[in-house]
Amino acid sequence: MRRRKYGPGLRTANQIRSVREITSTTSSAKAKACVQSTGAKTCVVSAIVISYNTAQLTRSCLIALQQSIDLESAEVIVVDNNSKDESVAMIRMEFPYVRVIENKRNLGFGAANNLAMAAATGEFFLLVNSDAVVGEGAVERMIEMMQEQPKAGAVVPQLLNADGTLQRSVWRYPSPLRIWADAFWLPKLFPENAVLGDFRSWAHDAKQKVEWAIGACLMVRRSVFEEIGGFDERFFMYAEETDWQKCMTAAGWEVWLTPDAKVIHLGGGSGKGYATVTEQFYHSQDLYLLKHYGWAGLIAARLAIFIGSFARAFIWLFCRASIDGSVEDYNKNRRHRCWLGWRAASRWKSIFRAREHWTDDSGRQTTRKARCFTL
Repeated sequence: MRRRKYGPGLRTANQIRSVREITSTTSSAKAKACVQSTGAKTCVVSAIVISYNTAQLTRSCLIALQQSIDLESAEVIVVDNNSKDESVAMIRMEFPYVRVIENKRNLGFGAANNLAMAAATGEFFLLVNSDAVVGEGAVERMIEMMQEQPKAGAVVPQLLNADGTLQRSVWRYPSPLRIWADAFWLPKLFPENAVLGDFRSWAHDAKQKVEWAIGACLMVRRSVFEEIGGFDERFFMYAEETDWQKCMTAAGWEVWLTPDAKVIHLGGGSGKGYATVTEQFYHSQDLYLLKHYGWAGLIAARLAIFIGSFARAFIWLFCRASIDGSVEDYNKNRRHRCWLGWRAASRWKSIFRAREHWTDDSGRQTTRKARCFTL
């Protein structure tokens, strides 16, 4: 069995368990039903929600989970990343069966989920964003998908927007080649091409093996966590689910989507604002490329973003009449492309500052290729 390579910033399961866990003082009889005093793995599903200043969204999320899972065979764990609102008090008062893990600081999405998965008892881990509302029967359909596909390490539902329209949620793994292709609209021009195409034209309406899916709602086998470890905690927010699913694929597991399970994803629940979230997203993408493709891959990808962004902004400047949407949307997209091109050329300081976290104990880089595992 291959084990996940834990570099700086990562925790082993034993180290995670050593972190102090503060749980609810009251538990319902149903919640106790799936946890024995011996600590044996008796739950079918461990639902895990990460909370950060999202009290109202977390309430809606937990209500939906309560209606979607059988608490006789499931448990619900909420990890609170040092929220400043009434999140923890609300959970303990309204959902006494929930196990609460309170962090004294915001550890980020991946690290918080790792804490919960190390403490969970279920055969399957259901990772749910606080801004996601799980539909009726969705959990059961995802478990059925796991049973149908024994190689499925992760299963995702069909995500919907608040108005019920489809939210595209599955993609191919980012790479310098794909970023170059996307810079010049090649995936849109050749959507069915095996190399250039992606899932953006797919209606997400059939059971299918995919490359990776966004982590708004993700069911993972316990055995996957035990084999390869959890999220790489060096990703604070964004790209951690992409990296984790890539490591699953490298270990021989598959990622499947089932449209029979439906989840509403509102999006942006814990974000601090558009500018901050956008910078964090692209910073995490840089770290992903650095980890899996090295400095040469990151530089190649940034060059593609720089050239592609300004090329698009230039073309839009002279083709404004043919652009669909309002003038405000047009100007917003053009400004974003100009900012993205400028960022690709100038924002290197944060990457060099993070460099020390992407080296092994001897100081050598561990980011060349997809080194998720040791032999």
